[in-house]
Amino acid sequence: GYEMMTPTAVSQIVEQLLRVIVMLGAAAILLPYGLPAAAGGASLGAGVGAFGAFLVLLYYYYKLPKASSTGESYDGPRESAKEILSRLLTLSIPISLASIMLPLTANLDLLIVPRRLLDAGFPMNEVTELFGYLTGMAVPLINLATIITAALATSIVPAISHAFAKRDHQGIYERTSGSMRLTFMATVPFTVLLYVLAAPTVTLIYNAPKAELATQITAFSIFFLGVHQVTTGILQGLNKPRIPVINMGIALVIKVIMNWTLTAIPWLGIGGAAWATVADIGFAALLNLIYIKKYTGYFLDISLLWKNVVSAGVMGILIFMSYHYLTDILPMWVNFILTGIEGLLLYVIIMVLLKGLNKNDGASMPLIGRFFR
Repeated sequence: GYEMMTPTAVSQIVEQLLRVIVMLGAAAILLPYGLPAAAGGASLGAGVGAFGAFLVLLYYYYKLPKASSTGESYDGPRESAKEILSRLLTLSIPISLASIMLPLTANLDLLIVPRRLLDAGFPMNEVTELFGYLTGMAVPLINLATIITAALATSIVPAISHAFAKRDHQGIYERTSGSMRLTFMATVPFTVLLYVLAAPTVTLIYNAPKAELATQITAFSIFFLGVHQVTTGILQGLNKPRIPVINMGIALVIKVIMNWTLTAIPWLGIGGAAWATVADIGFAALLNLIYIKKYTGYFLDISLLWKNVVSAGVMGILIFMSYHYLTDILPMWVNFILTGIEGLLLYVIIMVLLKGLNKNDGASMPLIGRFFR
């Protein structure tokens, strides 16, 4: 509510550190008493980590100044403590349900995809291998590629909520369009990069070149997932947390149908499940955008989106040619790193030429931003 994201970030870092330390320490201490005891000790890490994160947040909470951190006065309607607590509980349920939808989707994949691969004629050992390519390799890469938009989605909630409480409709629109502008730049080039460099990516990280197909298809999810994350944050800031949950539920039904249908097609196989994943995230993002259009007037800035797509497309063609030209000259990992850096530089240059990037965008970039100020 104070638009301070540092306490949350610090608490999460502390949580992970404590969890890992306690998990490994307790497992090592209790291992002589058997594997069940060691596993039980390791599970203590989650509780200790969460408690540590809670203490960090308490510390920051009591260090907060009495006035707003922005120094602004609030002239809007005021609520009693009872009303605020009631509203927090009302908001927390759909937001929690939104978090539950992701593991629910994963569990449905576990129930449907292997079974339909067997129906398509794949042997059990290959079914396990193919399912691992999608859920254990391709999907984590997609989540890794959307770290920026995940952080943006978290930070946009208090900003939109603040403007919403002040009934600042212009501020809501500007924050929405600004966050979507950043979303395009953070997802479109990485979608193309992962698609073009899928083979070296899964080979270097997992030593599993056969995961290339699943990774290439799910690469399209980077853009849709980024849009979905940010639009979910915007809707939550607009006090509409139920909408993303309902949209995810509708998209989940579509995914189940596509998983059941496409995965059983022998020539598609795990590719069918990958396309179902793309459709799931894409449809949920589209539904969110429709509601954002309804409540803010913003939909998609097509003039900016096509510049991102063209820039990323040209970048993709050039890095594809560059990577294959250097394949026999440089080691794979060197070629991979150089091609990735080359691709991002090309994307920025082409975006500048198309006037998709301006001085203000450059100034907001980390590390190099000071050169644009």
